Amino acid sequence: MEQPKNKPAVKILPLSSLSLDEQNANRGSDRGRKMLEDSLRKLGAGRSVLVDREGRVIAGNKTVETARKLGLKQIAVIETDGETLVAVRRQDLDRKTDKRAVELAVADRWPKSIWTGMPRCLPPSKSI
Repeated sequence: MEQPKNKPAVKILPLSSLSLDEQNANRGSDRGRKMLEDSLRKLGAGRSVLVDREGRVIAGNKTVETARKLGLKQIAVIETDGETLVAVRRQDLDRKTDKRAVELAVADRWPKSIWTGMPRCLPPSKSI
């Protein structure tokens, strides 16, 4: 496997250091905000956001807004040039044995009314 030219650097910054996009066309909905809040409360952070070199949010404004609302204080920022795909590795999850990992795999893709009836590779958790 070829090594990247510039190794991505990780910085831990205050979440408050990011600027939300005031021109964001996605105004969101009450339902969407509730689903995002429920997901962050129950499952924790599992998706990344995209910021420019000045810390302005390009994608993930609602995630940053909700994280702030829930009291999250820090964000891990991966410094990269777009040539390296970035993965979020959750040390507290195991895809094969953790029900929360299964929920994260589908929770953000479909409404609860669809995925609650889907067959799962693990028994459903009581919190669904």
